[in-house]
Amino acid sequence: MPSLSQISTLVRQAASDAGFDLAGMAAVEDFPELAHFPGWVESGRAGEMDYLKKKDQQGRLQRASLQNAVPWARSVIVCAMNYNTAQPSSTDCNESDRGWISRYAWSDQDYHDAVLRRLRQVEGSLRNFARDTDLLTRCYVDTGPIVERVYAKYAGIGWIGKNTCIINQQLGSWLFLGVILTSLPLVPAPASPPPTAAVPARAALMPAPPVLWSRPIKWIRTSASLISPSKSAALFPKLCAPLLAAMSLAATSARTSVPGIEATIRRSLQPLPNFRPGLNW
Repeated sequence: MPSLSQISTLVRQAASDAGFDLAGMAAVEDFPELAHFPGWVESGRAGEMDYLKKKDQQGRLQRASLQNAVPWARSVIVCAMNYNTAQPSSTDCNESDRGWISRYAWSDQDYHDAVLRRLRQVEGSLRNFARDTDLLTRCYVDTGPIVERVYAKYAGIGWIGKNTCIINQQLGSWLFLGVILTSLPLVPAPASPPPTAAVPARAALMPAPPVLWSRPIKWIRTSASLISPSKSAALFPKLCAPLLAAMSLAATSARTSVPGIEATIRRSLQPLPNFRPGLNW
């Protein structure tokens, strides 16, 4: 059997052969970012995504610790695939009767199926490389007890941006992530750039009060609920404009205050007829 270091290199090549743009490995650990997950769920930010709230028999959140959820897992293979397409960008169309389509939706199949099929191919190669061992593996695309972007960071796929997504310096943040849990302690072979890569002009993005990044979402829901269903569809794009302006202000000024954000939103909404926003932050 090849050494663990050799298997790690072979797996990265297998991922490339399967159609992935990036692949890396990370050891199974309770990384610092995972410590925030229980509080995030308890504060209600998981919304109706009940799968994020699943707990084990000891009452621990499954996704908060892979060590607790899958004790046999020693390492995680993270594969990433860019989902940008040659299809027209929604922003290139100015026709009012046409909707916007996300880049990832330009496909005739569910991305979960497309990514999982490729993961199975990589898993098969791994099993072939390590056929003389009692190997255990599991493949997941959004469905496993794991916070993929955290492991993607430590596998070297990229860093976690303010958009909460993995950002790769060459490919951006339009990335599908798939993971393979394995009982082998594979040697980390991170993709480039390393997880410590710095973003140019990082100081310009710092440091708005953290609460500003979660409050606008609650505000837009509250505001939209004050409008009748027949009018909400037409007004929603106009509601998004002040929201984006507020977030932009928060991102570019270290001195932005909550009252300042509220004032920006109120001024932007003044032209809307018969609408008085309730800023329930």
